[in-house]
This record gives sequence, structure tokens and C-alpha cells, in this order.
Amino acid sequence: MGTLEIATVLIHCQHPILTLGIQALFEKRSDLRAVVTAGAERAIDIARSIQPDVIVLDMNSEFDLGFLRAIKRQSPDSKAVLWIESISTELAFQAFNLGVIGIINKTLSPEEFVQDLRSVAQGNIRIEPELMDAIIMAKTVKLTKRESELVMLVAQGLKNKEIGAELNITENTVKAYLSRLFQKLNVKDRLDLALYGLKNLKAPSGPIEHRQPNAFLSSAFSRNAAPRAFDPSLLHLNKD
Repeated sequence: MGTLEIATVLIHCQHPILTLGIQALFEKRSDLRAVVTAGAERAIDIARSIQPDVIVLDMNSEFDLGFLRAIKRQSPDSKAVLWIESISTELAFQAFNLGVIGIINKTLSPEEFVQDLRSVAQGNIRIEPELMDAIIMAKTVKLTKRESELVMLVAQGLKNKEIGAELNITENTVKAYLSRLFQKLNVKDRLDLALYGLKNLKAPSGPIEHRQPNAFLSSAFSRNAAPRAFDPSLLHLNKD
């Protein structure tokens, strides 16, 4: 008989009760070994030490992409997963470009959660098809010069009236542009649109004061996923 391959899963979770449940969930798994930790720095240290097959990051209100970047630098070959309640298309797009191949909803049953981690460990993408399509579309969409200018003014924190004055158009025209951009870029609100602009567009020249948008989480997704083989070339969607 062949030797059973055991995948090591590092799970970062800041909730003590959930941590106990996760540990119990993996105790009797013969093919998965879970290491659960709460602290971000501790998770980074463990990732550097054990080089896990899979890293699961609990995406709560304090989550930021800097943590994802830091832990991937220490364990670049690990397959990264976000464990979420909800996520915006733009944040999912950025996470995917940083190497995330799994975005798993916290509403899943324990067995579905484990099965998704097994699939990721085997190199499959575990992202809802609708969200995956939106991630790809976020790069392929082309904006006009005026649309790009408007997006960057939104990213700088300007209100519709201020944007209209800057672009010499009416406030109603600004609203029409925004409505079309929300649909074109598959974003839910102006914070989502602002983050898209900061990530993908160059800031316009001029004396406009730079204002950072607030953090956000939006657009929960439903589960209806089928495994997709991981294609490393997709990680370069944000490069020309």
C-alpha cells in the first residue's frame, strides 16, 4: 500500500470558540493536519517554519491585504484561502492577484469546509463561478478617459457636485456616469469603485487634495461552486 499523503493546513482565526471547533473538526482527519493560531505575527512565524500546504485566513473587519502579502512572502508555495462572510469583487480581485485560490464562505457546513480545503490542497480553485467571472471581468473592462478621470476623483473622496465642477459637467451627468460605471465594473457602491481606481488607475494630475476612501466589505456570495484547476497565469491579470 502507498503512503497516505497528509496536507498541512495553517488556519488563522481570532475567535477562541471557533478555534476550539476547528481543532476538533480536524482531529480525526487522516489526510489533513490543522495548525490553528490567533495572532497575525504568530501565523506568519508558523508559516515560515512549517511551510504549510494550505493557509486559511479568517477575513474579519480587521483583515487587510498587508497580512496576506506578509504571510505569502514567508511561505510562497502555500495555497492561500480567505474564509469570509462577505467580500467585494475588487477585494477578491486583489486577493486573487496575490495568490489566493480559495474564497470560502463561513456559512458552509463543517464537512463542506473540509472538502473545499482538500480541493485547494490538490491545487483546485475554490471560488464561486460568479465571483471568479467578476474577478476576470474586472481586468478586461476598458474605461474611457472620462470614466477613468471620474473614477479617480471618486477615489480622492470628492462628492458628485465637486466632481462635476472638476470635469465641467453637471451633477446629474456625474450620477449617470456613476450608475453606468457600477454596472460596467460590477461594483456595488462608490467605496468599491474608489478601491478599483486606487488599484488599477493612475491618479490625475492637478491640485486636488488626496483623500483615502474608507475600508469596506460588500456583496456576499452564494455557494454553487465546482472545482477549477489552478492556472498560475491568472495570477497576472493585473499586469499589462
